[in-house]
Amino acid sequence: MSRACDICGKGPTFGHNVSHANNKTSKVWYPNVQKVKAVQNG
Repeated sequence: MSRACDICGKGPTFGHNVSHANNKTSKVWYPNVQKVKAVQNG
């Protein structure tokens, strides 16, 4: 399954985990993309 929405274009967001000691590590938030069936042009 794709990690980006075909309709609205919503995709992953990037940032950092920041610890109490102010250490920064990479973090990715993925959108909650679900498979649905839809009628097109009708």
